[in-house]
Amino acid sequence: MIRQLLLTIGIILFTIGATLTFAPSKETPKEQTKVTKELKALEKELDDSKKELSALQKEFETLQQVKAETEQPVEEEPKKATTKIVITIEDGVRSPDVAVSLAEANIIDDAQKFNDFLKEKGYASKIQLGTYEIDPTMDYEAIAKIITQQVK
Repeated sequence: MIRQLLLTIGIILFTIGATLTFAPSKETPKEQTKVTKELKALEKELDDSKKELSALQKEFETLQQVKAETEQPVEEEPKKATTKIVITIEDGVRSPDVAVSLAEANIIDDAQKFNDFLKEKGYASKIQLGTYEIDPTMDYEAIAKIITQQVK
């Protein structure tokens, strides 16, 4: 009798297990529907992101083109041919005289400033006799080095 009872219980448990395994669950379609909806929402979001990325790439390319166009070297005005001015420094000429000569030749704007520069930098006492070619675009330092023969 116990054997029969155990066999019956076993058959019942097997039947219940088989029924639960193969019978469709009421929760499964709802969960599948929910997952499907989430999947579709994510796919839509991915498509939107791809479209936005594409638009941003086009905008980036446009900006690069604009940048490249604006960075192209603008044709500079042809440089004016600079003519060097020849100045001769003779015996007995002092730095204020040289500064005045340079100002008169339109090489420098202010004779006093140039003379002060020569004194300040120690060039005033080093001016050498000779004939020099000076470019009007030179700064005070370059002119001073030429007339003191510190530049060859």
